[in-house]
Amino acid sequence: MNKFSVAIVAASALTVTTAATAEDWYVTPAVGIVFADKDDLDIGPSVYLSAGRQMSDKWNLELSAAYSELDVNNSGDYERIAINATGVYFPSERGADITPFALASIGAADVDFAGTSNLAPTIELGAGALINTAIDAFTLRGELRYRLDFHHGKDEFNDDTFYEWTALIGAQFALGGKDDPMPAAASDAPLVLPAITFPLDSAQLTRNARATLDEVAAVLNAHPDLVVSVVGHADDTGPSDYNYTLSMKRADAVVEYLVDAGVDAAQMNQKGIGEGRPVASNATDDGRQRNRRVEFHVN
Repeated sequence: MNKFSVAIVAASALTVTTAATAEDWYVTPAVGIVFADKDDLDIGPSVYLSAGRQMSDKWNLELSAAYSELDVNNSGDYERIAINATGVYFPSERGADITPFALASIGAADVDFAGTSNLAPTIELGAGALINTAIDAFTLRGELRYRLDFHHGKDEFNDDTFYEWTALIGAQFALGGKDDPMPAAASDAPLVLPAITFPLDSAQLTRNARATLDEVAAVLNAHPDLVVSVVGHADDTGPSDYNYTLSMKRADAVVEYLVDAGVDAAQMNQKGIGEGRPVASNATDDGRQRNRRVEFHVN
């Protein structure tokens, strides 16, 4: 079995293992190029397959398998497969059309070069961006990684470290994490409509918010006699008067979206509460994110 086949098998096993117990997991296949040596530009193909999960508002954790083959001038091919654990950091709010990120990775690489093999520790640093698409479970992803393999004590590798740049483009597919579908018909159970959240200092609806509102619209259209209060909230960032106005804008944005989705405006009344009714502590990023919300109260 060649190294490319080993990489695919390892990545597939990794994906099956993680997906089996996941709620918010995703997988990301990617292809690209590796290049090194600024003097004569060695270049070759690269293939990645990773599985990841959102751990917090700012961090994802990913496990990946990678294969690459670099044609090193005058020395032959530098062929490697690697397994990595990667932390992905999002400096800004998620949900925008383009969301930048940075990453850092550690792992091990099995390398064939100059007639010898070595299992080398490896590290990677990089940056990239997620690009939303019209398909909720599908996101484009592009990134650039700088990686170092450490070959201490291996004279055949010429240097103790070997560096490469890797440029990748791929697609991130969500495996789960969505709310259970809401009932579209009356039942004996109480009707609960989910809240949606907003980016910092914004009344713009994110992709996830629009997906949730599509479900809310289906419920309201199926219950034409149902009347709900659409209540906007804010965290405590900024002056209270400003936060009150922002919470009202959020409620207005939700009502406008639902009307465009066919909901009768007479079924809704909106108001803003401002920062006065938090559902979580405003001392943390996660708490503030939860407080930037619009709730639905069934009348």
